[in-house]
Amino acid sequence: MMVQAIEKLTILLQGGIPTRLDSTAIDGADGRKFAESMNQLISFMEEMHQFITPLARGELSDINFTAGNYLASPFKELHSRLRHLTWQSKQVADGDYGQRVDFMGEFSEAFNSMIVALERNERLLKEKIKELEQALSHIKRLEGVL
Repeated sequence: MMVQAIEKLTILLQGGIPTRLDSTAIDGADGRKFAESMNQLISFMEEMHQFITPLARGELSDINFTAGNYLASPFKELHSRLRHLTWQSKQVADGDYGQRVDFMGEFSEAFNSMIVALERNERLLKEKIKELEQALSHIKRLEGVL
């Protein structure tokens, strides 16, 4: 059984997903318990692989984890934050410049700087439009006088 377990671990360490050990064919409670633990690890890794692959492509919908896969907790958290970030980006695109990101280090700084710049540029653009509208109004008055 140890040879099989080492083979399974080697496959996992190389990024593959091995088949599960047959715990019913193992003698002794300790051996069966070890095989069940190995099988749980294999299941967790398989689930994480199925989750991480679409996540790496930016696919955030229709991704599910079963409860109890504690190895996947950081990926679940990343997924949740990316979904929220997607929502925030849509809010900014709709003109809500009050959005800020504070949970992603350097990305947060870049995102927040972008929002400040967008807000400033929109304000400057509105000011310029107002100036041009006033100038056009003045020109029309002058044309009327002439």
